[in-house]
Parts: sequence; C-alpha cells; structure tokens
Amino acid sequence: MDRMQNGKFRWFRNQRIQNKIIFVYLPLIVIPLLLLGLFSYNTNTNSIVSKTRKNMLDESRLITTRIDTLLVNAESFANIAMLDLNKEVKLKTLELAAKHDGELPISDDHVLRNQIENKLDFAQLIFHDVESAVFVDRNQNVYTTDVKLTAGSETGLASDMYKTVERSNGIMLWFPMQKRSFWVLDQGKAVLTVGKKILDTETMETLGYLFVNINEKTLSSIYNPVGPVQTSGYYIVDSRGIVISAGDEGRLLKPLESNRKREIMSDDTVFQEIRKEDGEKCC
Repeated sequence: MDRMQNGKFRWFRNQRIQNKIIFVYLPLIVIPLLLLGLFSYNTNTNSIVSKTRKNMLDESRLITTRIDTLLVNAESFANIAMLDLNKEVKLKTLELAAKHDGELPISDDHVLRNQIENKLDFAQLIFHDVESAVFVDRNQNVYTTDVKLTAGSETGLASDMYKTVERSNGIMLWFPMQKRSFWVLDQGKAVLTVGKKILDTETMETLGYLFVNINEKTLSSIYNPVGPVQTSGYYIVDSRGIVISAGDEGRLLKPLESNRKREIMSDDTVFQEIRKEDGEKCC
C-alpha cells in the first residue's frame, strides 16, 4: 500500500506544473458548478411548477366567474320577467278557469299571449345566454319564447319539476342538468333549468310559473380554448358524481370514474368551488 501511494506521489511530482495546477483546481471548479447546476435546476423546476399551478388557479377562477355570470344572467332574466309580468293587468285579473272533463280550457286571449311572449322575448334579447323560457299561468296556459317549447306540455304540467316550483314560495330553484321531453327546443340536448314562482308584487298572489333554460353547450363553451389546439380536459361534476358539462359530449350525464372522483375530492385539489342548493357559494 505504501509503495502504491509513493508511486502515485512520485507520478504527481513528476508532472509538469501546468498539469499539477489543473489537477488541483479542476475539482474546485467542477464540484461547485455541479452543485450550482443542481440548485438552479431545482429552483427553475419549482418555479415552473408554481407558475403552472398559479395559471391553473387563475384560469379556474376565470371559468368559475364566467359560469357564475351565466347563472346570474338566468336568474336576472327571471327577475326582469317577473317585474314585466306584474305590469300585465289582464294577467293579474285572470280568473281561474274550471276544469272540464279533467282538462283546462286553452286561453283564446291572443292579445295577452302576444304581450307575455313579447316580454319573454325582450328579456331574452338582454340575456342572450338564455336559450329559452316557458311561462305557465294559473290556468296552466303555456307561453313560450319558441313554439317548439309547447311540445310535451302535458308531460311538463305533470312533472316533478313543475310541482316543485308550484309548491315553492317564489325563490329561485335550480334543477339538475338533464335531457327531457318537455319545454325544451331539442330533446336530445341537455339543459340546465331554473324555475321561479311568479308572484303579484302587491298582493303576493300567484300569477304563474317561469322556467328558464340554459343549453349545456353554452356552459361548456366557457372553457373551450381559443385557437387551433382543442382540449376536452375541463368538465363539471355535480354532488352526485355525474358529469353535467364537458367539452367531450361522450362524458356528458355519465358518472365520473371513481379514481378521478377521489382526485377531485383530495386535499391536493388546486381550486374548487361549491354552490349550495340555495345558490350560496363556498370555496
């Protein structure tokens, strides 16, 4: 061992002074550079991850803000329609019609029908995010923003949705995203509906029931990217674990995969916002 060490020492001693300087200072230069490079790599990686996370958070907040605006517009539509409908004297003085053979007579007051439907059309011009609206008076006459909405009215009047609004006290009631066979423009398209009992603002008597529809496509268009690169990575899941809005139509109204649901509900979620049944939000 001593001979080997002495041999190495003699070999180093016999080297030129230039080589000796290189052998001594090379580790002093390389090791700090390697440490600096490793530190820079970790710093840059953490910075990129942090910026990506912040961008995702900002984009998520922007999307939720636009969704909130969409929902508020639907509720504003209902409130404006309520105020306009309260101006209709004929609607306020509408007498309850008696049923004949279990059926209510269809209103032949074309003037009243035109006035009510014009008010609904006017509100729709202001809130273009609203796809359609249906108003049902006390005699179950149906007024719509489009004649197609009258299809399946008998089913609508017997539905749980109608009965729920009928029992309410005038608050906004949101119903789950769904495809249905009544009061929609296209039975094959999913809609989000808010219902409201319309009350006389003076006497608080019931004037009718209003249903406002938002097309799922209007909702999903909020998080569609701008540009040639398209992605279907965004989707909205309700408390039941059902996908109620998605860029990929194949996922719409289907249960979310269990592993994805666990990820969303985990503590590592970047951002989540929950809207309660009464419309209150909590993050």
